[in-house]
This record gives sequence, structure tokens and C-alpha cells, in this order.
Amino acid sequence: MALKTQLRLADHSPDDAAKPHAREIAIVPVLGRRMLRQFIDLPAMLYRDIATYEPPLHIDRAMLLDPRRNAFCRRGTVQYWLAYRGARAVGRISAQIADDRPVGVPDGSGMFGCLDAIDDREVVAALVDAAEDWLRAKGCTNAYGPNMLDMYGEPGLLVRGYERPPLTLIPWHPPYLRAHVEALGYSKWQDVSYWGLDLGQFDGARVRTDMRLGERYPRLSVRSVTWRSLRKDLPVLRDLFNDGWENNWGHVPLTLEDMRGVAALAPLIPPEAGRIIDLDGEPVAMQIAIPNTYELTHGLGPYPSPLGWLRLIWRALRFRPKSGLVVLLGISSRLRFSAASAAVILTLIDELIASQEALGLDWIEGGWVLEDNTALTKLLARFNFRITRTYRVYCKALA
Repeated sequence: MALKTQLRLADHSPDDAAKPHAREIAIVPVLGRRMLRQFIDLPAMLYRDIATYEPPLHIDRAMLLDPRRNAFCRRGTVQYWLAYRGARAVGRISAQIADDRPVGVPDGSGMFGCLDAIDDREVVAALVDAAEDWLRAKGCTNAYGPNMLDMYGEPGLLVRGYERPPLTLIPWHPPYLRAHVEALGYSKWQDVSYWGLDLGQFDGARVRTDMRLGERYPRLSVRSVTWRSLRKDLPVLRDLFNDGWENNWGHVPLTLEDMRGVAALAPLIPPEAGRIIDLDGEPVAMQIAIPNTYELTHGLGPYPSPLGWLRLIWRALRFRPKSGLVVLLGISSRLRFSAASAAVILTLIDELIASQEALGLDWIEGGWVLEDNTALTKLLARFNFRITRTYRVYCKALA
């Protein structure tokens, strides 16, 4: 199916559009590959002087935002804009509509996302106006976001944890964006948090004794997911994820095409990083974690020099990660209210921690935990996890 995108990838550039006076703001649709590249790289330019910001590699961001590579553009429509003051790009935004509506999102809702800008409310307002006008023209009555580009593509605006070190697939936003977005009439819809565990301070023996984790449920068995087995295991991982989160706010069922993005991470998945738990021989739970690739790319910038690429290769050959991220976790819905459910959940969390300890990690983090998911938050707290970052999804009625 053809890409349903508003990006016309002809050979245009921002110079093709008439530039305004130095103090005026021009909102320009992204036209062509040169502007798309500028759109992808803009945060690295805007935030380069902020100490807590670490720019990702361009190829990493292109996987998420280039319509030729992102699976979202095969089931939705997206438009990008850049904001200019004179010849200088000072902000960016996207607007998008998906064919598949997330759980809890009303009909007539469209998304905005990729919001990055200088600390200037006029710039942010002009960008948001462009996104809202586009959504209204598409028949939307509500706007929510920011999402890049959907609910599982780095959702929400960072409102807590600005000082935290960068982590793979976790976005960073400057603190001032929150005030600008809320001043434009957007209100909190949901908060999703990431929880981290300091493995260096974790007393695994005590926790396992307190929770009787040495007494494993006899009908359970555990097997590893490795980079060699990942492609074969993708349907199982997809089914467990979709089944476990089907009623969770914001859930959009993952397809095998979506899961190919996970498969692309296969070289990063060591033997200890993934688990599938079987009950009586049937898969009922799973988790996948990957190392923090920012440890590899630190200081190299979006476009490493030839020496930078050599440094990256050298680091990769000697890579011993110290932090990691849980990218997938799911538990079969048929276990709800069953006698085995507690044993499966405790085993899954214990296996997650044990696998990261085996890799020698100091820190493990996982997220997309809703604030009203009290069962999961209580369980994480029992294992000594704590909230590290919070992202807020905003909403607004479009008059």
C-alpha cells in the first residue's frame, strides 16, 4: 500500500519558500528530502548547548520519522512543519491521524507530535496552530499528544526527569515546553512513567527470600529469547503483548510489521536479555530488554566523523553496557484472577532482574506505566523500582 503521507519528497529545500522578516515567524510544510533531513536533525541543533541533552544518531531518528521507513505511515497520515525566523529554523511539529484508534481515545481525535522549539511561546503557538488547523481540516474535533508518531512511538512530553542520563528510545524535552503547551489550552490527559532499578544497590537475595521466589511454581518453565531466535519468536511476542495490554489506555495492537522494528534490534540483544515463560508448555508471559546504545554513541553527535565511526566500531567491539531498557513486556490475559497469575508475574520480574544482573548492568529501566495502574506500581515498588521519568499526554478540544 502506498504511503499515506503529506510529505512530498521532491527535490525542494527551505530556500524555495519566501523567508519572513527576522522577527516574523514562518511555518513551512516539509517538502523534500533536504527539509526532511533538517526536520529530523533540528533538536540536535536547538538543544546543543543544554548540558542534559544528548543527541542521538541521525540514522536512529530517521528510522522513526522517515515515511519510507516508519510503519506508521502505512496505516496513517502525517504532515511535518518547520518554523523559521528569517533563515533560521527555530522549531518543528507534526500532525497525524491513524487508522487504528488507541484504547480510550474518542472518535474524531488527531495527534500532534515531534514538538521541539526554542524557548519562545510565539514560536510554539505558531507551530501548534498549524497542527491544529491541519487536524480540523481533516475533520478532527480533538487533539492529543505529543506523540512520535503514535502511542508506542515515544509518547508524551517530558515533565519529570530532565536531569536523567539519556536512554535508548526515550525522548528528552526542555522544561520550558511544558509551560508553553499548557498556556495554549492543553490539559493533562494521562501521565506515563518510567521506573528504574539500581542493580548495584539491589539486594536480590533478600527480596527473593521475602517473596519466596526460590519456590518456583512447578508448572512454569523459562526460556531465553536471543538474537538468533528473535525472528522466530516475533509472533509469540506480538500475541502476548497485544493480549496483555488490550484494555490498557492508549494501547494500539502491534502488527508483525511493527515488530520488525524490534527485530532490527536483534544485534543488540544478548542471550540473557529476553525471556518467554511457559505454563504447561504454552507461552503466557515475555519480556525483552536491550542495552542503552547512548553508551556507544556518547559524544559522537548525529553525524560522526570518519574517526567517530571508527571510535563507535571500537566501542562496539568492547561494549559492556551499564544500563538497559525493557522494550517489551506482556502477560496473557487468561491468567487474570487465576491461581498461577501471581507466580507468573513474580517469576517474570525476577527473571528480568536476574538477566540484567547476569549482564553486569548497574541500572535497568522500563516504562509506559500508567499512574492508575496500581497493581503494577505496587509490584515494582516491592522490587525496589522507583519512578525516574514521567511523560504527559495532553488533550484539547478543537473549536
